[in-house]
This record gives sequence, structure tokens and C-alpha cells, in this order.
Amino acid sequence: WFITPLHVDLQLSMAPEDALDLCIKIESTFDRPEKREKNAPRTIDLDIIYAGSLIHNSKKLTIPHPKLYERRFVLEPLSVIMPTLVLTNQKKTILQLLNDIESSEPPLSKITNTW
Repeated sequence: WFITPLHVDLQLSMAPEDALDLCIKIESTFDRPEKREKNAPRTIDLDIIYAGSLIHNSKKLTIPHPKLYERRFVLEPLSVIMPTLVLTNQKKTILQLLNDIESSEPPLSKITNTW
């Protein structure tokens, strides 16, 4: 099982790739190996899902995350905090995207309201 705490709103004055490098550095601090099998267990997984109105596409990083709209485990927690958010290049809100999703992922289970 895994815990998806979800949304961290940061104002960073760095290039998107530098923000990704920072995420990778934080992951390595928690002993996440750089090389691993796809979907292998890990202690931490940090992703840059979206960054306001920024659209970024490079070999290293795509913002908004290209699979954001397909992943219940991303849309569901985000819909709790920001259900009316409309992402760049989208016409639907996060809640509408979640309601329209065709995913085999089961709905998430809430463990606690506080940390």
C-alpha cells in the first residue's frame, strides 16, 4: 500500500529541471535508488504534476505531467483540495476529470484527516 499526501504549493525561483533535480535529491535522502524497475516499491516518490500555467516539455521533464489525467491516485486527492481547478490546456475541472476517468485503479481510502 502507499500513502498519497498530495499537494505542496511551492514558489520556486528555479528552472523546471532544477526543481526536478531537487526532487531527486530529496528522494535519495530517503534511500530511494536512482535506478529501479518500473513500479517497484519505493520509500518516497516525488513528482511535479503541474506548475500553475507553466507548460514545459523537455527530454527530462514534461509539465503538466502527461499521465495526470489518467491517474485516479493523483486526481482524487487533488479533487479534495482543488475540485474547481482547471489545468492549462484543459477545459474540465479536476473533479470533472476524476468523474470521467476510465481507470482500473480502485478509489483511494482515507486514512486520516490530519498529520
